[in-house]
Amino acid sequence: MPARTTEPSPLPPTLPRLPERPERLVIPPTHLLAPAAGASADLRERLLARRIVLLGGEIDDEAALRVVGELLLLADEDPRTDIRLCLTSPGGSVTAALAIHDAMRSVTPDVATRAVGLTASAAQVLLTAGAAGKRSAAAHARIVLRRPSARSDGRGPVPADVLAVYRWECAEITARHSGRSVDEVLADTEAERWFTAEEAVGAGLVDRVG
Repeated sequence: MPARTTEPSPLPPTLPRLPERPERLVIPPTHLLAPAAGASADLRERLLARRIVLLGGEIDDEAALRVVGELLLLADEDPRTDIRLCLTSPGGSVTAALAIHDAMRSVTPDVATRAVGLTASAAQVLLTAGAAGKRSAAAHARIVLRRPSARSDGRGPVPADVLAVYRWECAEITARHSGRSVDEVLADTEAERWFTAEEAVGAGLVDRVG
């Protein structure tokens, strides 16, 4: 008998076919790969070009160094045009805040201050220490008097006796620029009193709403 031949089995119909050429790799545009820090730096540069210094978040040594540097830079570029300091901060280190305060008072241009959102504790001191007649609060801002933080200059907590002096100095700054007594300011600070924008005008903490 002749030998039977076996037909090869057909390929499974579900076997995937290889592509004729590899698909193109799609690379996102370069600007979409930029880190967030780059965008933040670009924003600061654009604000500085308009003589606006933004102080947001907790006030610490790093923030103080940046703000002091920007105040000095803008004052050197144009000693006759106001600098605008925009604040949205819960406060922070008393030593860092007082460094910013001293820079504000030492530069030749007036430093106009503006509260946006929450402006509390050490940030409130900076707000109230702005140039007379040039301190404002946004309509829904909240200004809070409360004790500045005992966190320090990076070398450990501020000693209690030194912190007491710092707290009195912050109250004296607020009193001097608001027309209130130091005792009144200290009482509100101990009570952690919250002010609406309109109430802050009435208390002398800012000059206007808007």
